[in-house]
Amino acid sequence: MSLNSVLETIGMRPSDIGALLSDENFDIKTENTLERKVKQIAEVYGWENTIICAAILKFPQFASLDHKRVLEDAIKAYGSSNVGSVKAAILRHPQFAG
Repeated sequence: MSLNSVLETIGMRPSDIGALLSDENFDIKTENTLERKVKQIAEVYGWENTIICAAILKFPQFASLDHKRVLEDAIKAYGSSNVGSVKAAILRHPQFAG
């Protein structure tokens, strides 16, 4: 399976795939890594693939972050009572995770 195939599988449009793969900030190079990262993002945030695609397109580096750590750090900073708000902020502004 290629990176294109993995991105298609999660619901990304062909025109977006081309733009993403040519973006120098998208630094995932293998299908296995991409599949693992998408699975981690889904588990950590509870997001559907379409939402994950949108976040990656807004901020290509988003795909390569350690999202368990991102969420843990955000919870430490903003408190455990704000988990929903933190996830919503990351969704609206994926660069916040960086």
